[in-house]
Amino acid sequence: MADDNAGASVKYLITGLAGLVAGAMLTLSFAYTFRLQDTYARNLMGVLQHELSALRADVRGGRCTDPSIPERARKLNLLSTDIQTAVPRRWGDDREFQDLAKAMLAETRAFEADVPVQCAPLQAAVNRIATACQDCHDRFRGK
Repeated sequence: MADDNAGASVKYLITGLAGLVAGAMLTLSFAYTFRLQDTYARNLMGVLQHELSALRADVRGGRCTDPSIPERARKLNLLSTDIQTAVPRRWGDDREFQDLAKAMLAETRAFEADVPVQCAPLQAAVNRIATACQDCHDRFRGK
């Protein structure tokens, strides 16, 4: 009878350990999936920030007719189309977030459609895009 109890105890121990290992693996898998989604959003925002910073540097440096500016406008517009799909679902389903993302996209589309070649209008366009970014960041960044 002691052997039966010992055998049952070993079975329960092995089953319990297997359950813990399986649970840990599932937890890590879910954590990795969520981390990837956050990484995509962070990297997208980082590239948007890089392009916007480069435009600001062009304006500050008086390079408002630089041939790279229309390409930057195209990149900003392309990247802006991914904002809603890149962010965590809890934001993507939020009506306010959708409105702010659409406002950003509208600014980048207008910028790409009519890239200014003088510094004052270019600065104004860059400021409008930066404001659209900041409006969303004020509400959603760090949440």
